[in-house]
Amino acid sequence: MEVLWIDGQNLKLRDVVEVARERRRVRLTPECLRLTARCRSVVDLLVEHNVPVYGLTTGFGSKRNVFISREDTKILQHNLLRSHASGIGTPLGEDIVRAALLLRANALCRGHSGLRPVVLERIIELLNRDVYPWVPDQGSVSASGDLAPLSHLSLVLVGDPGGRIYDPGRRRNSRRDLDIVETPDPEGFVSSSPENLKLFHDYTPIDLEAKEGLALTNGVQVTCALGIMNAWDAEGLATQADMSCALSLEAFQGIRTAFDPEIARARPYPGQEASAANVRILVEGSSILSSPLNLAILDKCIRQLQENQSAARATGLEAELLVIAAGLEAARSNPHGLARDNADDLGQGDPSGNAAFASDPLTRSLRRGLHPLQVRLQACIRRLFDSEEAVAAQLREQLTAVADLLERAVPRIPSVQDDYSFRCASQVHGAARNALTHVMDMLLIEANSSTDNPLVFPPDGPADLEEYKKSLTIEACRAAVRSGGNFHGEPLALAMDYLTMAVAELGSISERRVA
Repeated sequence: MEVLWIDGQNLKLRDVVEVARERRRVRLTPECLRLTARCRSVVDLLVEHNVPVYGLTTGFGSKRNVFISREDTKILQHNLLRSHASGIGTPLGEDIVRAALLLRANALCRGHSGLRPVVLERIIELLNRDVYPWVPDQGSVSASGDLAPLSHLSLVLVGDPGGRIYDPGRRRNSRRDLDIVETPDPEGFVSSSPENLKLFHDYTPIDLEAKEGLALTNGVQVTCALGIMNAWDAEGLATQADMSCALSLEAFQGIRTAFDPEIARARPYPGQEASAANVRILVEGSSILSSPLNLAILDKCIRQLQENQSAARATGLEAELLVIAAGLEAARSNPHGLARDNADDLGQGDPSGNAAFASDPLTRSLRRGLHPLQVRLQACIRRLFDSEEAVAAQLREQLTAVADLLERAVPRIPSVQDDYSFRCASQVHGAARNALTHVMDMLLIEANSSTDNPLVFPPDGPADLEEYKKSLTIEACRAAVRSGGNFHGEPLALAMDYLTMAVAELGSISERRVA
């Protein structure tokens, strides 16, 4: 698989999945490194001149008005990671963690976060060396970004012994045959000390400088990673839901016209059209749907006859019922052969006396084919009236039920429409697909966004980095740093709620088809 070059602008959801689950390797484009270096120049000048700027030379949150000296800046950035790495719960799977690392790197390489290029390069090194940090699944609601989970990720980056990494010797692949640890052993994590990082992954940690701890922890990349992985899997579920619907349609011998393209075009939602097209392709040429013979009813008749063999033996009807069961099995196995063998001229009509279907030769032929078996079954029922034994009465009741079922095996009046769970399947599946499209659009925007605070928008200047540094002024740099709230997770939270409802609806209507 070719290397993925990231620049903060063009990451696709498929790229994220390939890096997360197939270990695709990642590189940083020269342009993103250039933009990152220019942005860092702004931060360096402000720190050098002790200009009060949130997150650069001040504390965080309620300590935003507390000035931090240059000497304490490095300690503060590291302590920020330690103080917020307070999550609990089950460790996230390796694919989620890898996706979060990639997404964080992609957000930071847009050139608005103010960290040094070497920090970006070390994040990519963690990915390419297959380092798997311990990130618990509880500890952030994304209102201020994924502070806790991103802090756990970042502790590994700096080699803090309080962080944890997965021991490669304890690797256990995914249950879905993926080359990732999907359900990690909680006991398989060890300290992310510099010694362990060197031993297991030949990785050398990095020390943080001004703004870098804040840049690493302020964002919603863990939420986005969870969203992308779930949305990607949900898209597969939508296709599987169409397949399940097609199977059910055949099993129930439903009416395929509900999926006709004309119906979908009359209400042209893209998801509905796609779902209906999938079902049409899957049932195209189905010999089961082309026959009005209800195979499920025949199967039930055969089972009931087989279950009453002991009673038939006691009443002397065993041989007769075996013949009837064999005839029904032959009809069930080859309904088209039954129709072909009993084809007749239109004028002969239905053998049971119903002339309503003289224009439906297939239905008439099937009813003619089953008629001899129905006659033999009625003869058995009449014989049982001659016996006063309890077993005869019980068998007579069972065979009467079989006769009633058999009469419905080829409906005199064909069904005009199916139940909602079939007839509305493409509408519901399509609505879920429409929701998925919206969610994926949101995730794609998030994957290529700058989400920390404050953001730095470097002023224009010479292309050469050294000349650019000389052109910067304190006022221009102060104006370049802007506080906002791009770290807030609300856009993703609403999208994930939408995704949850969509997937639940796929399951709901699928369950109704077999209820």
